[in-house]
Amino acid sequence: MQKIQAQVLDIAATAVKLQVSIPGAPRQARSVNWEVCEVGAIDPVRYGLCLLDPVHGASRVWVMGLKPGGAYQFRFTHNESSSPWERFETAAVLDDQRAA
Repeated sequence: MQKIQAQVLDIAATAVKLQVSIPGAPRQARSVNWEVCEVGAIDPVRYGLCLLDPVHGASRVWVMGLKPGGAYQFRFTHNESSSPWERFETAAVLDDQRAA
């Protein structure tokens, strides 16, 4: 099984930018599934599929439509391999930002 590495690159109030890579993966396009759940939940609130860049063996995904100040966990899967569950919190929206 190949080791899947995942990380958070950027966080906003309602979105997060995630990156996945599979070091040493054969240089070919391959699909990787991703899912984002609220912490403690089983069912994903967002999920999808991304293609790894065949040159770098990596991909980036913007996940939109999350709750401001929400606590989430995510992972990537490919065939029988999975990244560990990682956590992040979206940015909180301040009261003066809501009024704008």
